[in-house]
Amino acid sequence: MTNITAGIESFGIYIPQNFVDIEELAIARKIEPNKLTKGLGLKKMSIPSSFETTHFMAKEAILDLIENHQNTWDWSEIDRIYLGTESAVDFAKPTITFIQNDLEIKYNTSLEHVDFLDMTFACIGAIDALHICLDYVRLRPKKKCLVIASDIAKYDLNSGGEYTQGGGAVALLISAENSIITFDNNVGTSTQSAFDFYKPIQTFNKEKLAQALLQSNGVNKLKKYPSKTNKEKSYLEGLISSFWDLPEETISIHRKAPVYDGKYSNECYINRIESALNMFSKVSQLNIETTDSWIFHLPYAYQGRRSAVNMWVKYFAEDNRDIQDKLGYIWKEKPEKRDSEDYNNWIKSISKSSPYIEFVQKHIAPSEKMSSEIGNMYTASIFMAMLSAIAFSQNNLQNLMFLAYGSGSKSKVFHGKITKRMSSELIKNRLLEGIKDRQRISVEEYEKQHSL
Repeated sequence: MTNITAGIESFGIYIPQNFVDIEELAIARKIEPNKLTKGLGLKKMSIPSSFETTHFMAKEAILDLIENHQNTWDWSEIDRIYLGTESAVDFAKPTITFIQNDLEIKYNTSLEHVDFLDMTFACIGAIDALHICLDYVRLRPKKKCLVIASDIAKYDLNSGGEYTQGGGAVALLISAENSIITFDNNVGTSTQSAFDFYKPIQTFNKEKLAQALLQSNGVNKLKKYPSKTNKEKSYLEGLISSFWDLPEETISIHRKAPVYDGKYSNECYINRIESALNMFSKVSQLNIETTDSWIFHLPYAYQGRRSAVNMWVKYFAEDNRDIQDKLGYIWKEKPEKRDSEDYNNWIKSISKSSPYIEFVQKHIAPSEKMSSEIGNMYTASIFMAMLSAIAFSQNNLQNLMFLAYGSGSKSKVFHGKITKRMSSELIKNRLLEGIKDRQRISVEEYEKQHSL
């Protein structure tokens, strides 16, 4: 059983119907447009409408997968439907179960036998789902799983992360047969508890909240009235009693917009991925220099290329005299201490050098194309980067290295191998079809939708 391979047999996507032009947003926010377009690689930002919920997009991605599936579809083969998301709609009921009835009705079948489950670890939750389902299929090669990544990336208006919003979904069929990409068992993992990005439950005292509302309307005190227990109870006349009369003394709000520290989050991203890559190099027989494409989680299009410099130095330049000769005086001026300002400045020089730029254009740039058009997809980001790399690379890809990250924080680095010749043109057409008929909305309309 251990020799059975497992991987991705087919895929489906869903991209929101509306987008905002990044240059327009930059101008509205008084930001130099080149800072976002050339500095971060941003072009457009998907804006999910009110009906484009996490489960709606997940369902649409599944429908797209089935519609484009090349082989006979048999629901009895599907044992698991796992959703990776950080945009859940309920604290108890898994978001993925919201679409079960829709699928049963559409395909006139029962999915009672299927194990439905949500998995959450910020942007890496769907990678966790992928690995669990790969192990499951290796043990049960006649069975298949669906892994879906669906998310809405939402930040506060006028915040530092506003231009890295987006959304969408990718669905993957995991099987032991007919896989177009297979994965081995070697995974490098690095986890640390960090508060670089999180969505806390915020709590407000009901009475203080009510008093503040009254005072804003010129009323100084809450009215009191006898309750059934003969204790005085605060009551706001004319407001919804089913809300104010809840037994809890506090009101909890779980906002979609995160609390985050951009600089710290970036440090966590780089540190976790570098650590996971070191772990992967120890457990895997793969020569990292032979990888054809580096597939990153992309909060914004150029995050991967801006984070990979240290890794490129270690795995490509350290033992390569040709690269060192091309770097010339830059390499000779390498500082001894990595944790220093001189080293950081040296890394910036490396990132602008011809050898590193050539590496980026060959190994990373193709994976950025769809991110530039869609924006941040959270859990779906790394899978869209994978599809983008296959679609837009000018090279014959075979070995893909995945560098996944989820705030909180965790990274997984692993290897995927393209085992079945895929038509990159066909995949490109499907991706371009997904963004072809989108509607461009104004910054003003985007702001209205944001507040809903």
